[in-house]
Amino acid sequence: MRPGLVLQKDLRNDSKLNTVIVAAITSTMKFGELPGSIF
Repeated sequence: MRPGLVLQKDLRNDSKLNTVIVAAITSTMKFGELPGSIF
């Protein structure tokens, strides 16, 4: 298991899709230079 941070308001939970937006938390910076990485 890895730690994660839920990035979602209750407003998004009104959808019938039942999705959750989560950001993974890691100390590994191996791919930090790739597009899409946020520091």
